[in-house]
Amino acid sequence: MRTTTSLLLGVSTVLGAVTFFSACGSTESTCQERGDCANPCGDPSYAVAHPDLCPDAGTGGTGGTAGSGGTGGVGGVGGDSDAAGDAGSGGEGGVAGQDAGDAGDAADVEAGGSGGDDAGDAEAEAYCDPASMPEDDPCVIHEDHGVFVSPTGSDDASCGTRSGPCQTLTRGMTNAKAAGKRVYACGDGGAYVESLTIGASLDGLLVLGGFQCSDWSYEPTSVRAAVEPATGPALVVEGLTEGVDFRSFAFRSADATGSGESSVAGIVRSSSGVVFRGCSFEAGAGAAGVDGTSGGAGESVPLVGAEQQGDNSTCGTSAANSGGAWLTPFVCAAGGTTLGGAGGTALYSNKDGLPGDRGTPITDITALDLGDGGPGGTSTDKGGKNGELGSDGNAGENGTAAVAGVLSEAGYTPADGGNGTNGRPAQGGGGGGASWSITGCVGPSGGAGGLGGCGGFAGTKGTGGGASIALLAWSSTVTLEDCSLTSAGGGKGGDGGDGGGGSLGANGHIGGGAIHAGMVGAGAGAPGGNGGPGGSGSGGTGGPSHAIVFHGSEPVQQGAMTLTPGTGGPKGVGGQASGGLKAPDGLEGASAGVFEVP
Repeated sequence: MRTTTSLLLGVSTVLGAVTFFSACGSTESTCQERGDCANPCGDPSYAVAHPDLCPDAGTGGTGGTAGSGGTGGVGGVGGDSDAAGDAGSGGEGGVAGQDAGDAGDAADVEAGGSGGDDAGDAEAEAYCDPASMPEDDPCVIHEDHGVFVSPTGSDDASCGTRSGPCQTLTRGMTNAKAAGKRVYACGDGGAYVESLTIGASLDGLLVLGGFQCSDWSYEPTSVRAAVEPATGPALVVEGLTEGVDFRSFAFRSADATGSGESSVAGIVRSSSGVVFRGCSFEAGAGAAGVDGTSGGAGESVPLVGAEQQGDNSTCGTSAANSGGAWLTPFVCAAGGTTLGGAGGTALYSNKDGLPGDRGTPITDITALDLGDGGPGGTSTDKGGKNGELGSDGNAGENGTAAVAGVLSEAGYTPADGGNGTNGRPAQGGGGGGASWSITGCVGPSGGAGGLGGCGGFAGTKGTGGGASIALLAWSSTVTLEDCSLTSAGGGKGGDGGDGGGGSLGANGHIGGGAIHAGMVGAGAGAPGGNGGPGGSGSGGTGGPSHAIVFHGSEPVQQGAMTLTPGTGGPKGVGGQASGGLKAPDGLEGASAGVFEVP
């Protein structure tokens, strides 16, 4: 539809059988002489009120040809026309006409003057439907309808025109929402290095990305505006009720860099009416998890010294000879203590020697019936006996097996393996038994048992790999039309660390000697057991790779759709201490075109 206005500039207007003359505005000349008489039918309200004077004006015919100035005649009636016509031929003595009739709108009636100065082409403004799409009517590619955005633009106060576009989509969307317009983004002038967040304040936007930057021509099938932030998702839509409509965009997330981080191109959560047409989502690779560290070996324990040796036999005194002993238990760095059993005490004059003490600990060891002290000597079996070897310490526990990672509206939480626990210290050796004593003397006392070895340190867990997800839709209604969604590889799960080895147990000390006739030497302390190895860490689970992940309503797919998931991340391998059991591996990362989270 076109809209125009027109003004009659002539001596008179003949409508049917009626002639109108305007009132003249000067005492020195008439409006007919000046040629400025008004046409009352040019006013639509007047034309409607006086249909008998102003015939219904439809689509006008071609106006008459402009005539040369004559004398005395009345100017011909100009026809309404969609294209401006020429003025009618004037009679003799007519006043020169100004313009041919403009193209009429509804009830406009125009007439040409005689002897026209201009056979004017009256320019009419074509009506532009603001609801039209650029591919249907390029008239909407105008500042009246859209805010223009280009990577080479500038986010200054007046940005948004074709000659002065905004630089960022974030600024363009804000301006467009405030002005009730669309966003027009060109796509062949570089990427928009920003992460877009569409919240309730931008609800209802139409964002078009298929424009050429050079001339703002619309090429939606060959041009896509690329959104490529340095980190994080390219697009996050949240809390919309009216929705948002993106067309001809390429959303790309970079490869994740931090250990176990995920790369997600687009996230839509708690929103309705979200539409993507001719768009692509491309996620980068998920980052690998971190390998666990191997545990260190248990520290070496002290060797026996003079205090742990048994006493020789003595005569001439009744004081008992105490067996060799440790003053305090040895504390292992990986936890727990170990102690060799004290040697048996020898008594005065024809007494049996006392047995040695049992080594400690007596729990968290591999054999609960070891480490006893040696029996003391008797009158029939005079010598004290050696203590019993201490038991090895228990190995630390391996880390628990990793499970699958967790997908939620926040993204993906990797599944780590489990840490091992430290090995346990070994039991100290049993103390040697004291010997039988003769009359008037004290027999030899037993030697103390050696310390058990300390436990090894645990290996730590391998952490889970990150995910690669093209689009995550959570509790939302999403429509995808003619779109492609591609995910890369999930991150590898980290390997578990090996547990450290336990240290070796130390030898016990010798028992006291029989330096007087008639007695036999005392028993020696036994060596302590070896410390338990540390538990190993289990492997982390590989990250998943999915083109679409959804919870709630599954996104609607229309038209030519392409879903290309990558490969799930490899599992992390569980560690293994020397002499210990292997820890569990993690799980392989999953892979799917569409993955539903219950």
